[in-house]
Amino acid sequence: MYLSKVKSSKKELSAVKFSNCSDCDTLYTLNKKHFLYYKEPTVLKYLIYIDQQVKEYALNHLFSESLNMFHKNISMYEYFVFDNGKTIIYATIEWFNDIHCNLPVLKILNRFSKTLLKWENLLNYSDKFIDFYGCEIVFMVPIDSNRWNRAVVNKDATKFEIFGIAPIVFQEMSTRFNFIDDYQPVSIKSNEEFLMTNKIAIIHINNDFKVPLVYFDIFQITYRDVFYHTTTPFLENQIKLLLTPEEPYTIYEKLLLPFDHQTWISICVTFLIAFVTVFIINLFSDNIHELVYGKGVDTPALNILSTFFGISLNVLPRKYFPRVLLMLFIFFCLVIRTCYQSKLFEFMTTLMRRPPPQSLDDLIKRNYTLYVHENHIFYKEYMIDEVGVNYKNANFNEFLNLYANYSQNESIRAALPVSSVFQHFQESVDKKSYHWLELNNQLLFVNHYGFAYYGLTFFSTALQQTVNQFISSGILQHLFDTNYNRKFSFRFEQNSPTVLTLHALAFGFYIWLATFGISIVVFIIEISVWMLKNRKSRSAGKDNKKYQKYHKRVKYCKVYPSMFDSSQTQNDIIKPATLKKFKVHKNNSTSSKKWPKPATILNA
Repeated sequence: MYLSKVKSSKKELSAVKFSNCSDCDTLYTLNKKHFLYYKEPTVLKYLIYIDQQVKEYALNHLFSESLNMFHKNISMYEYFVFDNGKTIIYATIEWFNDIHCNLPVLKILNRFSKTLLKWENLLNYSDKFIDFYGCEIVFMVPIDSNRWNRAVVNKDATKFEIFGIAPIVFQEMSTRFNFIDDYQPVSIKSNEEFLMTNKIAIIHINNDFKVPLVYFDIFQITYRDVFYHTTTPFLENQIKLLLTPEEPYTIYEKLLLPFDHQTWISICVTFLIAFVTVFIINLFSDNIHELVYGKGVDTPALNILSTFFGISLNVLPRKYFPRVLLMLFIFFCLVIRTCYQSKLFEFMTTLMRRPPPQSLDDLIKRNYTLYVHENHIFYKEYMIDEVGVNYKNANFNEFLNLYANYSQNESIRAALPVSSVFQHFQESVDKKSYHWLELNNQLLFVNHYGFAYYGLTFFSTALQQTVNQFISSGILQHLFDTNYNRKFSFRFEQNSPTVLTLHALAFGFYIWLATFGISIVVFIIEISVWMLKNRKSRSAGKDNKKYQKYHKRVKYCKVYPSMFDSSQTQNDIIKPATLKKFKVHKNNSTSSKKWPKPATILNA
């Protein structure tokens, strides 16, 4: 990512070009000082702060020589060059010689693609060690690596002692990844040279001694790769934490990984709405049940689960909108079921680790146990020129003794609860001294081997003024935004299946919920119209029943002989209009006899 024109509330950077620097990208000027943002195909990025007195040819020579410092398969490094030879270099370079038990086959752990602007290999570097079980792997750390180890060498380079955290790291990694811990000193003269260029010194490493892995980290200009020389004295106070890699997910935990929490909650709410709708419809009459569910549906709640698992339904609703709602619910269940099955297959076939803590507060809440490394070193004032090393107001032996005294107690390994570590961290430093590091309660750096790390460095007032210029110009913030945050995300966002979020499935949820609401409104209207029609049919049915009762009374009325005249015919007798009122005369001859049935009278 190229550094564009940075705007700040106080200052603004102006971009110029070097005329003789073909490999340089852009030079930014701030307060008559240059900031060169440089990019090379095998290098991610680095920013160089240069004094105006440095000539362009010296810069070109510095760039060309600095590229020869490292192995050709460089992952990333960046460094700052301050004026008058004050240099602070930050380098993180990883290469791995895949020996396969002494077979010299080069294996590139990672490479940053210039065209795609991303890492080509996003796999966890620690997984690479699985291929080397049973093989002897030698790790090497240059003795000038300020953040990993230190060495004390006499004038004749005959005595060699190592202090620092590098042996501790190797021991932890060898136990975890099952390789042999072989930490040996390397000849200084045969492998490393001291290069001077116009009062700017850099280290030229001749990688004759081939090892599988080399660690580099923050370091300064050195003399004979042993001591750290700057023209400004400063006090360095660092606290580093090592966090072991997270454990992988179990098979049962992966069952819930395909969706995030919001998606699972939305799915549960969807089924809750469906079950509540079934419960409300069950409160109505059987006619409404048949209208919504269809004939012969006795278990509608079980049908919802059957639809989700893809079991077909034999009975469909009679009305249009219940059918549309059912089809949309079937489509919704199909999408959810397909996404879950595909993502579950990816998670089951991938070795995934739990997400590491994102901040110091996260460490405290999880009650992590960390390994702590502290060191306090004071550098006296001295300077470097083209001829050699000239010490200003300092004695070489005094410096050696001071350095040795601090080195004896600099490596402290302790298993402490993170709450105690964080409390000690707050008590040991002043927040005003490290605010320029943009800590903001975040872990600044997590390396590619699964260890979390952060460090704090407190410079003198003279160097702090230069750092303040970085802050006000926005360059330092740009570096942390594009480097630390990106590296932090690359460590955790690996080439692994991504969890489906609610945002990815929101379109399906919104369509189903909108259609469900419209269907409910239309369904209520249909129920109201159906109930109104049913009420009218009931009122018409009452009048029809009255007529039927009257007709039955007339039809089955008994007919007696005295009810009609002898002159009337059979057809006239049946008609109700021919019925007449009569009086029953008491007659002994007739009263003792039973009246014949109307059918016998009609047949007479």
